[in-house]
Amino acid sequence: MGRIGPHLQVIASDGQHDSKHYWLVQAFLSVLSVIYGGAQKLHRDIYHFGLRPVHQLPCAVISIGNLIAGGTGKTPMTHFIATLSQSLGYEVVVISRGYRGRAERCGGVVSDGVTLLMSSENGGDEPVLLASVMPGIPVLVGRDRFRSGLLGIDQFKPDVIILDDGFQHLKLKRDLDILLLDGCRPFGNGHLLPRGKLRELPTAIQRADAVILTRTDSGEIPLASVNRYLADRPLFRSSHQPVVESVLPPGRRASLLDTGKRVDQNKLHRRRVYAFSGIVRNDDFRRSIHRLGATIVGHQVFPDHYKYRLRDLSIISRAAVAAGSDCSVTTAKDYVRIGQQVSFPLELVVVNVVMSFDDNRFDAFIVDQLASIIRKKGARS
Repeated sequence: MGRIGPHLQVIASDGQHDSKHYWLVQAFLSVLSVIYGGAQKLHRDIYHFGLRPVHQLPCAVISIGNLIAGGTGKTPMTHFIATLSQSLGYEVVVISRGYRGRAERCGGVVSDGVTLLMSSENGGDEPVLLASVMPGIPVLVGRDRFRSGLLGIDQFKPDVIILDDGFQHLKLKRDLDILLLDGCRPFGNGHLLPRGKLRELPTAIQRADAVILTRTDSGEIPLASVNRYLADRPLFRSSHQPVVESVLPPGRRASLLDTGKRVDQNKLHRRRVYAFSGIVRNDDFRRSIHRLGATIVGHQVFPDHYKYRLRDLSIISRAAVAAGSDCSVTTAKDYVRIGQQVSFPLELVVVNVVMSFDDNRFDAFIVDQLASIIRKKGARS
């Protein structure tokens, strides 16, 4: 038996048995996918035919979502659009579901734009990460985005509310629906959950106002498969650019990312690093480290949203020292989960990703759309 990181094992077995077991599992998952697809259609029809009300907020509402479960860049895109809207002079509030956070069901304010009011355990990983890198922009969470929107309007009087992962949340009317598709595999393996990663069939693109292909610098883009659903919807291309977000000196306990300081983007250049991460696409994190010029001497991989224990962090610290690394490296999403449990013997470098576009067409699109939406909202009020 051999180890592949801390949570995966390889077990030798008979190939014929594996093949039979594989097809049985696939058949079972296919049945579940059909059931899931039926439930999704029923959910959409309930709102489409007015069997449940679709609520509307008095401010502009922009939704950012995807068709595939996880990994297309919703959080960095939310950051991009929120900060762009803020730079245009609009008051902005970001609302996320707060997945796996204790406040997901009841809702609440993660950050008022100045002070972080929830930990990742309460607010969820992505909302706390967004709050830490978006000074001046309040972040709220809640499964019921309409109720969270009312709370945000009452407390912060926003011009614009941005929904992180809101494409399937049909209870709240959006003024602009932006859909993200992975540039290399826009529809995954073509199957709905749980056999594949699709939340909805590709025909759902017809509900979007604009489509963004992400990671377009990672390989060949199957444009034909996307174009057949686009009709006249604008299509933009983006890529994920790794950045050094923060550096934690040796011996200091982890705290909120310090966004007030300029960080040297050459911090990892020609350094031997020990990495650890618990995200959907850990291989992408490895590529980000290489792009920043570092050599990886070890990498511990954990499941997405993994809650680090003191024991985990102690093992990581010892392994980093034993490997002869110059520093440890983790993702910004992992960093908000560490808390103040331990101080690292080596420098800890936090890497984030930001969205980058080939040109300024998307910026101009958002500028025009926001101006039009807010003008219409003002005329109605």
